[in-house]
Amino acid sequence: WDFDWMGASESDVSRRLRYVDIVKQFFDNYASTSVFSIHRMAPLGKQLEGKDIGQWFGPYGTAAIIRELALKSNHELSIYTTTDGTVYLADICEPDFKPTLILVATMLGIDRVNPVYYPFIQASLTLPQSAGIAGGRPSSALYFAGFQGDEMIYLDPHFTRPAVAQRQDGQYAESDLASYSCTMPRRIAISRLDPCMVFGYYCGTLESLIDLRSRIDLLVDDGMQTVVSFDNGNSPSAVDAASASLGGGLRTDGSGPDPHSDAGGSAPMSLANDGSGVLVKLPPSPSGS
Repeated sequence: WDFDWMGASESDVSRRLRYVDIVKQFFDNYASTSVFSIHRMAPLGKQLEGKDIGQWFGPYGTAAIIRELALKSNHELSIYTTTDGTVYLADICEPDFKPTLILVATMLGIDRVNPVYYPFIQASLTLPQSAGIAGGRPSSALYFAGFQGDEMIYLDPHFTRPAVAQRQDGQYAESDLASYSCTMPRRIAISRLDPCMVFGYYCGTLESLIDLRSRIDLLVDDGMQTVVSFDNGNSPSAVDAASASLGGGLRTDGSGPDPHSDAGGSAPMSLANDGSGVLVKLPPSPSGS
């Protein structure tokens, strides 16, 4: 964290409370604030993936579970998932953009990562929108945050710790939450990585999303083999869902109709290219077409 835990300044107090609010979402219990607890992930793994407790979740299964938990809790963060690497921008921007975590689940080889993807794996981690890469080696899940030469720098969170007791936000001590941060980064050769992984990108604003697209496009222009591409429209599944709902709105994750919208909801915003490569949002025409 980037604050003085014991500091009394308004900035330190605000950042500390925000940090506690984030960490509480991962507490090991069924509290309403523990949105992403293992207690909530395990049943969804059975429901969505047919995985019993104790079995490994695959990259897409994990991403899908995170997305579903965020939806169920009406989370402030929208989770967008893709398995073919295509990010459909209209899915994210309609009806209104909200801070979005893009999770790209992919398999970059059979037993090992195809070397053609090495440059993109490392370049991805240099992007300002990067939220890291979840992957690892066979039967070992790791979190990659950087690289040095041909080695990837990772954090390994798999250490058993006592559960943290629920308290009022202002009553947590630094030691209570210390185990939620890893202080021992390690390294592994990129050639040893398991090919199954999830790339994460956080876009807090529409401008950040547009910038991410521009940066990925530049990597493609440089001849790099990427695993992410962008499309201005809606995903095929989102279009089908919208048609089936007779014009209902789309959820911000693009996975189907918005359960909170009216069947005859207002016309959505549309996306267009202004000729400079910048994506802009256009309001509906007066006729609603």
